[in-house]
This record gives sequence, structure tokens and C-alpha cells, in this order.
Amino acid sequence: MRLDEMGNESQDGVNADTHQSGPEPEENGITRREFVCGSVIAAVGSLIPACLNPEKPKQETSNKKGEQPKPQQIEVKTRYPERELNLKYKGRESIKVWHPEYLGDLEYVVVYFHGNEKNTLWDIIKKLPYIKRKKPRRNIVEKVWKEGQLKSRFKASGIPGLFVVPQSASSNDEMLQTDVVGVLDEVERGSGIKTGNKKIIIIGSSFGGFTVPYWTYDPRVTTVITCDAMYYKSLDEFLPKRLQEWVKFPGNRLFTVSIQSSRDRHNEFLQPLNTQTFPDVPKFSQEICGLQAIHIASNKSHGEAKSYLSDALRLNHQCPEK
Repeated sequence: MRLDEMGNESQDGVNADTHQSGPEPEENGITRREFVCGSVIAAVGSLIPACLNPEKPKQETSNKKGEQPKPQQIEVKTRYPERELNLKYKGRESIKVWHPEYLGDLEYVVVYFHGNEKNTLWDIIKKLPYIKRKKPRRNIVEKVWKEGQLKSRFKASGIPGLFVVPQSASSNDEMLQTDVVGVLDEVERGSGIKTGNKKIIIIGSSFGGFTVPYWTYDPRVTTVITCDAMYYKSLDEFLPKRLQEWVKFPGNRLFTVSIQSSRDRHNEFLQPLNTQTFPDVPKFSQEICGLQAIHIASNKSHGEAKSYLSDALRLNHQCPEK
């Protein structure tokens, strides 16, 4: 060991400037190692919040600068007043259309087919040998509407329906109302109410029942009501045969009203169906709603068979779809 020129001790062959193992020089009060380690920790720490909470894209609050965001739209249902219309089908046949006051939309189209006009004097005259008439008299819609009290019966049902009463005909009249599309198109044009998205209920009163089976080929027809309208000689005839086929499809329901003179014919027709017989329209129950056919065995007259319409329409509306 020897002393260098500054008086420091050093080993031979070793520079005194390079063998020191003391503390590292400081920068701004911290060592270089502390500075480097702190920089690395700071860089890693800044990435952690970004990974845990990624920044969500900003939602546009307006389409244009200064424009306020549009409020969420709420559907407002329109209230429509009660209406009664007199339309013409093919320019000559009458169609009575009525609907109650309703909110939003109607659920049903209810089509009522009336029977023949009853005229005692005419019944006597047409039997005379010199009187020949191929077709029975056709009823006038306005007369049926008033005398049958149809508006009050439909209104008492309380169902949201568009009620349609076309001029109808009997079995041997070539003008049977079999043109489902034509009749309902005319109703749409005259009323401005769409019918294509609604369930259809068909009602046949007396000889108007002969028109009913033609309409059952439309899949929208889910309910049929007949008011003493089972006029047939054999179950192989079109009226009973088609109705038996139709009512067996899932979701379809038949209400049929018989009177004393037509009871046996109705019982014969209903025998193969899942049905029950009641003296009046029954009250709502799940068991009742599960029946294919509901038979009302009435003690009233032929003309009063339609008095069950309001209750039958209401019960049908209460029953859930099968």
C-alpha cells in the first residue's frame, strides 16, 4: 500500500477512483436506483386502473351540435267513438256495421247472418197453386237490426268487436254470403278499420245458419254461434258435416242454441263432440272453456233464440285461447 498524490491509500495496480464500494451518488436527494425503481412502479401503477376500469365510449347526446336528445316515445292509444254505418256490398246488398266506443284497437270481427223474413200473409199466398216463387223472401238488414235488437245485444256483451250484419239468404238462394274476402273488404273500405288481424266470430240465426259453414274455412274464424239454425235432414249434408269437422280443430269453439222442436236434431249433431248441455249460458270456468261445444237447450221460442247472444259472446271473450 502506498499514498497517492492526494494522500489517499491505494493498492498497487488499482486506481483509487474505481475500487470504491460506498453509497451511489444522489440525484435530487434520491439515489439513481431508487429513481429507476420508482419510475417503473409508477408506470405499472398507471396501467392498473385502465385495466380494471376500461373507458366506455361516450354516448352521443344529440345528433347535431346544440340539439337536445329526443325523449323516449310513449305509445298513446286513441279513443274512438261509437259508430253505426250502412254500407252496400256490390252496390246492391246492405251491410250494417257497428262498433262500440273503444280504446286502441278492436279484437274481433263479429258477423251475424240472419234468417228469412217471416210474413204470415205471404206464407198463405205462396201456397196458392198459381203463385210460383223459386226463392224465399230475403230479409231487410235494417228491419233485422231493429226488430232483433241486435245493437243492444252486441253492446251488452261488452266485447271489443266490429259487428257486421250482411244481407243474408237461405239454403236454396244462389246469393248465399260465401264471399268472405269480398264482404270484409267492403267493410274495411267503408269503416276504415282493418279486419285482417282480428279473430272472427260467426253467428247464424235460423236459416242464416246455411251460410256459416262456408266461412269456417277462414283460419281466423275461432268461434261459431248458432241460434236454432241446425236445419238438415242428414248428418251427411254440408251444414252439419262441415261444422263437426271444424269444431274438432284445436282452438275452435261452438255455441249452439236449440228449442223444443229442434232438440233431437241438435242432440244428434252434438253426440260425437265434447259438449255439455245447459238451460242457459253457463258461468265462466276452466272446465266450461275446455269444451268443444256448449249446448243451450232453451225453452224459449224460435225468435227468442238470439236472446242468448250477449252472454255467449261475453263467455267466449272470458275464455282463454285453447
